Amino acid sequence: LVVEGPPAAVPSIHGDVYQAWWSIDAWLRLTDTNEVIYLEGAEDFDIVKSDAATTVQVKHDTDTISLGTAKARQALENFWTLSCKEIHRKIDFHFLTTSSVAREQDGDFGGAKGIELWVAAQTSPDLAIKIAEYLVKRLDASRPLQMFLSSAKPQEIQERLIKRFHWCTNQPDLDAVKRSVDDHITVLLNDQRHSLALIPN
Repeated sequence: LVVEGPPAAVPSIHGDVYQAWWSIDAWLRLTDTNEVIYLEGAEDFDIVKSDAATTVQVKHDTDTISLGTAKARQALENFWTLSCKEIHRKIDFHFLTTSSVAREQDGDFGGAKGIELWVAAQTSPDLAIKIAEYLVKRLDASRPLQMFLSSAKPQEIQERLIKRFHWCTNQPDLDAVKRSVDDHITVLLNDQRHSLALIPN
């Protein structure tokens, strides 16, 4: 008897569970009474205030990631579409993944990795232009992000894209996120003088 279906679904289910635990962890970290967390909104979860929002895409992947991969470009497109819609709210996008960063095989970053140069590009106009030139050649020419990058000045690229899109790579596996949740619950129960026996095993 050969059973098809469930084994292939395991990675997807594991990814959903990983996403759920990160959502719980984010909820426990909320400190501003004006912040609200939404699940499966613009992305996997969104932390929203009246004038700003942080939207988070969670990926549990074993593959590496670079600016040349389809999932990276899709995330950038998703951010750009959302930020253009939310004109009255500042949007920050966090791409949170277990993936490690790979070097772009077709990149011109002096042997460095594009994603690792992303933070430096926040203050370096030359790096911002290098990243923009790389992406322009690989994004769909009919998409708004490609059109923006093909004509924008370095400061615009920094302010509207590079400073607002955050690559959170090499994130811990599921067990570590669960431990973080337990730690936050422990602190909360201690603060409220409740028994730690309320923490699930």
